[in-house]
Amino acid sequence: AAAPQVIAVGGGAPAHGDNMDFMLHAGKVVFLTASVDELVARIGSAETRPMLAGKDVRAEIERLLATRSPHYARAHHTVDTTGLVPSQVARQIQEAVEKP
Repeated sequence: AAAPQVIAVGGGAPAHGDNMDFMLHAGKVVFLTASVDELVARIGSAETRPMLAGKDVRAEIERLLATRSPHYARAHHTVDTTGLVPSQVARQIQEAVEKP
């Protein structure tokens, strides 16, 4: 048997074609989210992000989340990462995927 793996996809990947179906059938899907304020703060300079450059970052994040949320809602688990450090996020992901 193959060793367990973590595959991180970009935020838009689940919203394209049959990607989410493939992911759901391949293993447990965990959607990582955060508040819009946190996402804006994490992005920093939007000029290095092609989808955000020259746009109102907050408005674009809100638009993308609204468009993608039906796809994200299909994930097996959702972990809100707002205010968490990576070790806390990892612990919450582990707890989520270990649930029956």
